[in-house]
Amino acid sequence: MIYSALESTMRNAVEKTENLNEDHSINWNFVDADMFPKWSVLLDGETYTTMFDEIADMIVAERKEEAAAENQLDIDSILAQYPNAEQQLEVLKKDFLGM
Repeated sequence: MIYSALESTMRNAVEKTENLNEDHSINWNFVDADMFPKWSVLLDGETYTTMFDEIADMIVAERKEEAAAENQLDIDSILAQYPNAEQQLEVLKKDFLGM
């Protein structure tokens, strides 16, 4: 119960623009600063830190998977538009770059 509530709060916090860096990566220090005052009353520091780190790792892994899937979709759509692109690239590499 507490874990899922902490996770829900974290997921909301990482979507706030004020908790993002200029490159749109998550500023975990800001997320922690938003969450710690409330959660430090409910959890001891070690438990909070352990749960926070586990959930943060899970969120980062999910975002990496989403980014990889988006990149694959981009590659697939390009190859669909240019079905012989790989062959043409090999010709360019061989003829113009001597590879």
